[in-house]
Amino acid sequence: MILNWIKLPIFAYEGRITLASVKADLAMIPFLLIGAVLGIIMLNKMPKKLFDWFILILSAVASVYMIIKSIY
Repeated sequence: MILNWIKLPIFAYEGRITLASVKADLAMIPFLLIGAVLGIIMLNKMPKKLFDWFILILSAVASVYMIIKSIY
């Protein structure tokens, strides 16, 4: 976390963080909160075994996607 905070001034200097990007990030906060609440609700209702399978499948899909993306 400390390293990420140290990078902020460098990114701002390079133009990777702008006022427009900060405004866009702030606009996404309500969606982030809604997603967090929905995630907690789903996690409490979902059986652990189903959750474990869900995570394994998503990990496999992400791995295949990254492999394909790195080839092309």
